[in-house]
Amino acid sequence: MLDPEGNVLSWNAGAERLIGYRAEDILGLHISRFYPDEDVTVSADDALAMAAAEGHFREEGWRVRMDGSRFWADVTLTALRDRGGALRGFAKITHDMTERRAADEEIRILNAELEERVRHRTAELAQAVSELEAFSYSVSHDLRAPLRAIDGFSQALLGHAAAALDDKGRHYLDRIRAGAFRMSELIDDLLLLARVSRSELRTGPVDVGEIAETILLEHRRRQPDRAVDVTVANGMAAAGDRRLLAIALGNLLDNAWKFTARKAPARIEVGIAPGDGETVFFVRDDGAGFDMAYADKLFGAFQRLHDTSEFEGTGIGLATAQRVIARHGGRIWAEGRPGQGATFFFTLGAS
Repeated sequence: MLDPEGNVLSWNAGAERLIGYRAEDILGLHISRFYPDEDVTVSADDALAMAAAEGHFREEGWRVRMDGSRFWADVTLTALRDRGGALRGFAKITHDMTERRAADEEIRILNAELEERVRHRTAELAQAVSELEAFSYSVSHDLRAPLRAIDGFSQALLGHAAAALDDKGRHYLDRIRAGAFRMSELIDDLLLLARVSRSELRTGPVDVGEIAETILLEHRRRQPDRAVDVTVANGMAAAGDRRLLAIALGNLLDNAWKFTARKAPARIEVGIAPGDGETVFFVRDDGAGFDMAYADKLFGAFQRLHDTSEFEGTGIGLATAQRVIARHGGRIWAEGRPGQGATFFFTLGAS
């Protein structure tokens, strides 16, 4: 307790433990002695004046113990008045907040370090993206030119010297051209994977069924003789980037169409499976299937569970689909059995 001038009237055991003075040492002395000479936002007299004017004043700041050590304090001053409104003094409560302030300062330093790390990582990421773009440009332009030369001169040689070549020679040239074509496809797929990884998401309402129908209609147009029973569920609404989802769904349906090529009639189904509080889309076929022992390899780039002599492909499609789904905050997984088809499930975090 303080008198109207701010001199100490009473001093309890808690104050003695916190500040160090005994009651007989501090009674009658002014509270300004608890204030350090520096690092003071509000002086003792100003604090008393504001408490008297407003009835209450609270602040945090440095205070000084009897031994000269400093501590961070939460101080509350409350004006006490009689029934006539005359100021009789103040009640003063002080909490030692030193440990909390130290913890806050540690958190501030950690946050500053984290922000610096984020800036550093962001700069590294920007550099990596720049290098990836440069690599993509190089792949797109610098590698295509020699590939075109290989294919073009091989074709010219076949036309110019066909009569002089035996069957083995023509076979070798055909192999060279096929290799150049496969390399060109691989370049296209790698560039697509790179674009999917860095392109900006443009999220909006998407009809997954409409996308699937369009893709399957194109397959029927290219191979009208294929006997494929197609089922696409209605009402498969989602939220996402339509262009990227079309790429992902295109890769899944391309696989379903490809791996049912040796079955007639074949069956492909696109629909929604029961999910635990989330929408689970699926693409199912009854084609070649795969061994679940190798399921963890499905979505890695260049990973193939079937030889290219059986089914063509670059091994990039499922990696691209996985990247698209991941960018939407979703997940993708598959189930299958050799010779009995496969089902690919995926969710979209934005849906």
